[in-house]
Amino acid sequence: MDRETSRLHMPIITHNDVIFLINNQRVYWTPGNIYYGDFSFPHSVINNSNINRIHLVIDVINNNQLEKMIKKAFGNQFPSDYSRKFAQLKFKIKRKLGFLQY
Repeated sequence: MDRETSRLHMPIITHNDVIFLINNQRVYWTPGNIYYGDFSFPHSVINNSNINRIHLVIDVINNNQLEKMIKKAFGNQFPSDYSRKFAQLKFKIKRKLGFLQY
């Protein structure tokens, strides 16, 4: 993630047989949530299911609210010097207010 933008992922269709790795750690991203992952680490996807995997990928301009949420998830080590090799941040969509809430 750079200082100006973030790439968020919202799984639309996925399957338990999808193997999704970030920094050699398997992650499970489920439909109905929005995720941020640190893709500067090695990552891969193997779709062992018989369905197509579909994600909506959203590039957003960072703002104070998003930065606070990411800092909290990464232990205030944003954007460098992460205390863990990988962290993921899951957001719930709050439709009425029109912003992301975790």
